[in-house]
Amino acid sequence: MPLVTSVIDDKSPLISYDSTWTAGTALDSFATDYYRGTFTINNVTDGLASFSFNGTAIWIYGANRPNHGSYTVQVDSATYSGLDGAGNNLFQQSLFNISSLNQEMHTVKLTNTASGGLYVDIDMIVWQSQVGNMGDQLVSEAVQDTDSRFQFQEPAWSTASSGDINFGLFSNGTGQ
Repeated sequence: MPLVTSVIDDKSPLISYDSTWTAGTALDSFATDYYRGTFTINNVTDGLASFSFNGTAIWIYGANRPNHGSYTVQVDSATYSGLDGAGNNLFQQSLFNISSLNQEMHTVKLTNTASGGLYVDIDMIVWQSQVGNMGDQLVSEAVQDTDSRFQFQEPAWSTASSGDINFGLFSNGTGQ
């Protein structure tokens, strides 16, 4: 079966963060080293982030930094402990991955187990899903916001301009 790989940034509403997680800021001198320049960070013991997906494999990316500590990851009922985010300022690193899952819904939870204010962060999540049947060809299409299949109601929607803070994140320099 063909595999579809999906990537979401840490800001995606598909990731559920408890109230102890906060958005990383541009005040961090390494912020631009993260995927799309964003990250979500936690320095509270037992801070929890969770994500559910339908697929066979998942990768959670973040940073290994000197002020980062330990965390656990739970996939469904299996817990993986002894994971550590300490490192020498390495970014877009796989904090956890597993690729031996059955094609079905899974829930992944990342918990900060460090004490003393040590951090863990999430930069992006990648997962794979099987689609179609054996021998099928996977056809993908990127549909731009300028395509006539999209209709945006004004004034709730407006065309993005180069002055918008996230303008550089829009595909082909267009967005709504």
